[in-house]
Amino acid sequence: MTIKSAFTLHTAQHLAKTGRMAEAVQSLKKACGLIADPRLAIQKALLTGEKEDREALRRIHPQSGAALLTASILSYGAGEFENAIGAATDGLCARPGDPSLKTVILLARSRSGQDVDIHHLRECAKNAILGVRACALTEVERRMIQSRPDDNGAIEKEDTLGGPFGFLLDRLDDLASVMGFALYHSINLVRHVVDAKKRAVYSLITQGDRLWAMRRRDEAAKRFEEALQVDPNCVEALESLVRHYLDKGDVAKAVACFSSLEKTVASEAETAPTHILRISADLAFFTRNHKKAHSLYSRIIESAPHDYVAPYRRGLCLLRMGDEKGAVESFRMALGIPNPRLMEDRFDALEAACKR
Repeated sequence: MTIKSAFTLHTAQHLAKTGRMAEAVQSLKKACGLIADPRLAIQKALLTGEKEDREALRRIHPQSGAALLTASILSYGAGEFENAIGAATDGLCARPGDPSLKTVILLARSRSGQDVDIHHLRECAKNAILGVRACALTEVERRMIQSRPDDNGAIEKEDTLGGPFGFLLDRLDDLASVMGFALYHSINLVRHVVDAKKRAVYSLITQGDRLWAMRRRDEAAKRFEEALQVDPNCVEALESLVRHYLDKGDVAKAVACFSSLEKTVASEAETAPTHILRISADLAFFTRNHKKAHSLYSRIIESAPHDYVAPYRRGLCLLRMGDEKGAVESFRMALGIPNPRLMEDRFDALEAACKR
């Protein structure tokens, strides 16, 4: 890349970020007429989204794998599936075996009504670039909605290591949970020495927290339920039980607990804690109120940018609301954050659905 090309790209990107899109496009258009650099044409096509610019990538830069990949992705996003296949096929001549190009071809064929082997799509998509993987996840979720309308997407999981080292870390976590329980139990005895009710409640809460941290969720839930029998307005128990019932798929009980929680915590306030917003968003999602869930997940993304579940479920909401482009962008954000087997689990679910 020449210094002039680099300067032009930097200038165009700065103009686009500051909202001066017309100036950015004009500067790239002028530069493309003077410099035969595919990166300038790629940036112009990305900014404008025009069909003319997509076709120019194929026509003017037929040997550039990056230009042809961009043209295929943009054509796929625009619903021009035959053009996407054509651009990706041309791109394979420049980049033989490229997994991103192969994934775009399979996705476009799937959307065109052709039979596509899910296992083959999976193998290609796992090595594709982030944007293409987001398109693949969107296609998986779209097909899951068709085959299983009641499907709620991937289950939130903890990212834990496997093997002997992972086992050792799990045991260290268990030890830390026991030590934490002993510490909080001692503090509880001192703080509530003259209040038997509070002492009993917080003893059950600390026991439940310890069992929850040790991944013994059903036993933990029983402790939280016992705490509610002593104090029906215990916030800690209500929060934990809402999460437990959601994970179990018992939405009715989750809603009942959250209704009690709302009396104590203003979950709809602008100053509501992120974890309360998350509970409210998940409840809206699981009760099919996708518009409300989308709004709440958007707020969570702003306050907790490292939470992959919020953009993932926002993408599910957008897909169910008919905004496929928005879903792709949201899934792209989710896949860009460390997540435990999100793509793998969804492909597993789709393969299982296809076998039925």
